[in-house]
Amino acid sequence: MSPTILNVAEAPLDKNLLVVSAKCHDSGGNAFLCEVSFISKSDAAQQLYLDIVAVTRAEDGWVLKSGLCRR
Repeated sequence: MSPTILNVAEAPLDKNLLVVSAKCHDSGGNAFLCEVSFISKSDAAQQLYLDIVAVTRAEDGWVLKSGLCRR
């Protein structure tokens, strides 16, 4: 089962990011690596960006571990 909703309450995300698509791969246990394409709404050119993110399953949803500006 691939993640579809992320709990990013602890992640310092850029609120202007808009995810265009995501494809996730099970990396074992409760962890997934996802290929994410997104744009920044503050970018007038609407350039498409790509990132690899790591998420893990938590009791209340999904937690972003790295990627998409996670520090």
